[in-house]
Amino acid sequence: MQRRRRKEMEELERLRSYWLERCKEMADKFVEDAGQKGSSLGYTKTDLQTLERFLRRRRASIAVRTSRKNRRRLVAGASAYLGQVILRNMGGRLGWETSFQTVSVEDVGGQGIKAFPRDRVAELVDEGWGEPLKQYYKRIQEAMEARERGDWQLNEDDVWNQVQERVRALREEGSQTLRNTGKLAASVLPLTYCPACGRLDDRETTPMRPDPDELRRGISPIIRSALSDARWESCSDCGGQLLPVGYSLSTLGWYLLRRSESGINPPTSKKLSERQEVYITALNTTLQRSVFLRSLVHRVKKEIIEIGEDEEEDLKGGEFLVPLPSTPFYF
Repeated sequence: MQRRRRKEMEELERLRSYWLERCKEMADKFVEDAGQKGSSLGYTKTDLQTLERFLRRRRASIAVRTSRKNRRRLVAGASAYLGQVILRNMGGRLGWETSFQTVSVEDVGGQGIKAFPRDRVAELVDEGWGEPLKQYYKRIQEAMEARERGDWQLNEDDVWNQVQERVRALREEGSQTLRNTGKLAASVLPLTYCPACGRLDDRETTPMRPDPDELRRGISPIIRSALSDARWESCSDCGGQLLPVGYSLSTLGWYLLRRSESGINPPTSKKLSERQEVYITALNTTLQRSVFLRSLVHRVKKEIIEIGEDEEEDLKGGEFLVPLPSTPFYF
């Protein structure tokens, strides 16, 4: 396990250093290789459809389909190219997003926007589907222009209060479900905000409900997927762009509690009655604010007894806690 983790960290460091030091070189090499295979690329937004068609053809080839190394090389080159298209046409600087452990283009257009080109490219190459690259570029451009006009002014305190209200309402629904069915599945709810309307989107949203096996395999990909999928939605009122501003993760059990150097910290004694479990919600946002809501559950009566709510605090991450970028303006 330690050896595999060390290899993963070494691979991430190689990716980070190549991106920061050799992005232009990788992009130029990718353009040269694409040209030799019949796809002409010229670092303009109109070339993004050509890039997408090229990636789909390469993904279908035997060399890429059967070789993980070739897929990684294709993703790296295409990500560098897409990053350079954003840099040359909208401005910004190359960066590395620590929370997601991925390459980024920081401060696009001087408007505090982060772009994650590798994530978009990897969807197309690894999974065969995803947001069209032309649409992805358009969303970033529209966000930059809206920020320049001053249309997207974010009152973080107001957003935070709305998020807390939404999560407490979700917990009330969970309490009702427990009373009616005696069960409470783990759920992940992506929280999206419309900067044009100045409110959380109020569409009827069914939380993702990962099973225990999915949780054991890793909560991070589940949450990233939920937040990524949220970008496909548009505001139910004005039809504008929605920003993924955070997530809430709710479940029964002790295993989602915060970790410290000494291990798991339960809110009460570790010696629990057999008739008690913990219902916990971990709430995390791009506002760099988080809250843990905790309740005891009487297994026989199926009642939730409120026993405490943590103060707002900085999220340090952990096995089931996924840090987010430090801004809601990420794409």
